[in-house]
Amino acid sequence: MVLLEGNRTTLKPYNEPGTEYITTSGRIIVRKQHALFGLFKENGEAIFEPQFDSIKYIGDDLFVCEEYGEGDFLINSSGKILFHEILCEIIPELNRSRIEYRLDDKSGMIDTTGEVLIPHKYWRFEFAGNLIACSEGGKLHLVTNNDRILDGRLFDEIKHLSDKTFIAHTTDTGTGVLYDENGNVMQHDIFTSDGQMRHGLIPVKDANDKFGYMNAAGEITIPCMYSLTTTFFDNGTAVFGNLQTNGEYQLGLLDTQGVTLLQAAYDEIQFSKNVYTVVRDGKFQLLNKQLQPLTGLSSDPLEYLGYEVYAVYKMKTKLEYKRRSIWLGSPGGLSLYKEGVVTGVYHFGHQLLIEGDEYDPTEDIPVCSEGFIAFKQKGLWGFLQF
Repeated sequence: MVLLEGNRTTLKPYNEPGTEYITTSGRIIVRKQHALFGLFKENGEAIFEPQFDSIKYIGDDLFVCEEYGEGDFLINSSGKILFHEILCEIIPELNRSRIEYRLDDKSGMIDTTGEVLIPHKYWRFEFAGNLIACSEGGKLHLVTNNDRILDGRLFDEIKHLSDKTFIAHTTDTGTGVLYDENGNVMQHDIFTSDGQMRHGLIPVKDANDKFGYMNAAGEITIPCMYSLTTTFFDNGTAVFGNLQTNGEYQLGLLDTQGVTLLQAAYDEIQFSKNVYTVVRDGKFQLLNKQLQPLTGLSSDPLEYLGYEVYAVYKMKTKLEYKRRSIWLGSPGGLSLYKEGVVTGVYHFGHQLLIEGDEYDPTEDIPVCSEGFIAFKQKGLWGFLQF
């Protein structure tokens, strides 16, 4: 397998004998002998005889080679060892010509020549644009590549909006500061709560406690007009909500352009495996990604299992006895709790495939193929024709 690299910085497959990489030194081939890996030129000449337990190519003619008992080596395509410390770990990711390494459970940073830019002293370490978010204990702060603290702000995590912008986020307030890649402040006090960047948008709240969406440049592209907004699903839709007088939220669905796909009339909207599960007035229903019904309305909970198959549940109340615990301070005694019990597994064609008392979640889900689908009856499997 030939992998064209150039100056790419993404991690490629490794430890595959015969894998070839195109570098400025020519083709480099990974070869395996006696469970160890080595690097060879195209003409068969050894750059390193098999001695490593793993080899990872990280781009820019650089390999991270691990040898048990010795640690990691940063090696270029000419075979020169650029960096190595006994028992150090080199994180196999190249970020703007910077590489994280860990030694004694602390992180530092080297460049592509192996020069140490920041010695290992940080318990937490993350690249943020052209800066680093790091901590010697406690909250994070931003530092430059020469280990100079950028400003006095402290925060809990980084939210990457793009390769050009990021938010330094404080979890207890839900707010953060928007920075460009060089650490220039673009906006203060952006409320993102626990929302994440998806499809170029992140949910935000304005000064009037209304929610909308912001892009990576800090621009509000979907107006703040909702009582809540959520992170976009993988398919480019997201749940929004409007607060009712009873304190409950009615939920709807919108797309990345802010177009309403479902009006705010639902108690719950979930999306998994290309199927929506919606709840309205206590009734459950499954919808396809075009929002067309796959099932009728059900008073019982539904769960999509995949392969056009879903389970129907009944909620049962159970009585449980718990012993007193002096360690947890639990008084023990009898308690009631509710449990969902499968009553049947069905195909979207409404055929019953498995009775609830025969359902075993550890078994494979019945799959429809070639006009047939598996079903189970009295412990034995057979096929239904469609």
